[in-house]
Amino acid sequence: LIVGDIQGLIKDDFQLRGCEGLYFVGETTDCAGFCGGYNLHWAFGSAILAGKSAAALRKSAPKKPAKAAPKKKKR
Repeated sequence: LIVGDIQGLIKDDFQLRGCEGLYFVGETTDCAGFCGGYNLHWAFGSAILAGKSAAALRKSAPKKPAKAAPKKKKR
């Protein structure tokens, strides 16, 4: 159950719409659950899903060429 207005701002993988790579999970989504560990379960579960999504995003990103080490000047 989402209480705040952030529900419309995030995708199913908890990534903020319009800002690739920024995720909101756990308490930041303003989730309201019953007592007894439900909020902890939500925090851990949403973090796992967002983490998997972030890893997939990182894997699919284009590789940047490695920078060459600067040449040492001879004295």
